[in-house]
Amino acid sequence: ICDSRELVEAGVVDPRYDVIRSCIKAPPGYIIVGADYSAAEIASVAYVSGDEELIAISEDDERDIHSETAVSAFGIQVPQGETLADYIKGNHSDKRSSAKIVLFGLIYGRSAASLARQLTVAGVPGATKAYAEGVIEGIFNSYPLLREYMTRQRRAVYDPCYAENPFGMRRYFFDSSSGAVMAAQERASINFPIQSTVAGVLQLAMGNFAEYKRLYPQAPFHVMAPFQDAVYSIVHH
Repeated sequence: ICDSRELVEAGVVDPRYDVIRSCIKAPPGYIIVGADYSAAEIASVAYVSGDEELIAISEDDERDIHSETAVSAFGIQVPQGETLADYIKGNHSDKRSSAKIVLFGLIYGRSAASLARQLTVAGVPGATKAYAEGVIEGIFNSYPLLREYMTRQRRAVYDPCYAENPFGMRRYFFDSSSGAVMAAQERASINFPIQSTVAGVLQLAMGNFAEYKRLYPQAPFHVMAPFQDAVYSIVHH
């Protein structure tokens, strides 16, 4: 079990960790297949916040959430006849990256100052706190119920002192004289319903795999394990 999110992600994107990944191999005649939910966290935050625009985007495979967020957050005009996602990716990739970083940062309850530092590390020029605040405000203007969700979840730390996801799972909080502790709990209250909903959906997927295997025991696959928003299986090649 790995407690370091950075190490887990490094194993996916950093070639230095290829040696670790090379230790995981399928038996002869089989391959490892990972099936993941596309933009699972975005779909989850859309559902728990109830924001209609976020829900519409997450349900439409043709729409790109980060390109659309960049358009609204930065007031970008898309030329007539151009496809929004293609235009933004081709001409404003830096703004799309900023919108993506800030949106995911909000999901984790990060502040404008923290997001400014992350944007700077990502190579975004002029990524001051004011810059991050402007992107945040643009996102909230685009998805107003996201702002309400975050406000509601921060208040939940103090009353009723727990956060609950759509499956009825709860995370309880406690009173502390430490401002840092309470701030961390506010971030957890925002993030818990989102992440635990993804985890709950993945558990349902695992149940579906198990039921399919029960009905069709000769099916040429064996589930290895769930990981983040994906299920990995060994499949006969």
